[in-house]
Amino acid sequence: MFRFTDRLFVGATIILTGVACAEQSGSVPEVSVEEITAEVAELDAVHEVMEPMWHEAFPAQDFAAIQASVPEFEPLLSALD
Repeated sequence: MFRFTDRLFVGATIILTGVACAEQSGSVPEVSVEEITAEVAELDAVHEVMEPMWHEAFPAQDFAAIQASVPEFEPLLSALD
């Protein structure tokens, strides 16, 4: 059986843990819709070349197709940088 002091200790621990884990008040920085939905044209261009390499050529181990895509891929990566 728990003694009174044990119950008091457990109760105090639960309460203090709840207080420590509670959300802290403060301002939340606002993020604009443009920042959340931003699109990067260069990234879309890289995806157009990368998607067939990753989903078709690589699983089929078609290394010739991957090598053929590299000259098209490298300038797109440079533009992305």
